[in-house]
Amino acid sequence: MSVVLAGLFVLFSAVMWRLRGGAFTTLTGVRLGTDQARIFGCVPAMVFAEVMAQNLGVSGWVRLGPLAVFAGLVEGGWAPFQEMGLMPADMPEASWMRWLPERLGFKIGTLGHDFIGMMLAGYVCMAPLAMLVLLTAGLYGCVVLLLAGLGFAPCYLLARLNFPAVKNFAEGQSWGEVFVGALIGAALMLIMYHSAGWSFL
Repeated sequence: MSVVLAGLFVLFSAVMWRLRGGAFTTLTGVRLGTDQARIFGCVPAMVFAEVMAQNLGVSGWVRLGPLAVFAGLVEGGWAPFQEMGLMPADMPEASWMRWLPERLGFKIGTLGHDFIGMMLAGYVCMAPLAMLVLLTAGLYGCVVLLLAGLGFAPCYLLARLNFPAVKNFAEGQSWGEVFVGALIGAALMLIMYHSAGWSFL
């Protein structure tokens, strides 16, 4: 697997994660509901997984990967934490995941609260995929994906550096979604490089 191919996959992951996170609506004007957007985000991944299963000689388990990601998205969202200490445009969203930062003494709207909450949200999001990898490939891939989930928080914190706006694609904190998508793609590439015979990809 070439470095160029790995880089293209990371870029693909970043773009698709952002499209799922709202850029599809701003680019096309078609407004998707929350669940529809989650399904939309899984469709290209399902096509990609099917191509790999049919033509590249990898395990059929790869077909379950997009469904595992969908399950992670359904379990909980990270919108309540993505501002990373900035004042939210609307009232703070309710989230069962606030219990952890609040138990640690962080108030809603603070950087500590959002950072810890985002780590938990990312961990929850990646958990189903990590468990699938654990069952089909082993511990290494599971750990990499769970660490990537914890990495959601620094990705959104990085977005606070005020990256230039790309019209109808990303601006402000929405860059965090681009970085998260790239992180997930990089985690999958790391796992594939670690073991050419990995049964999941």
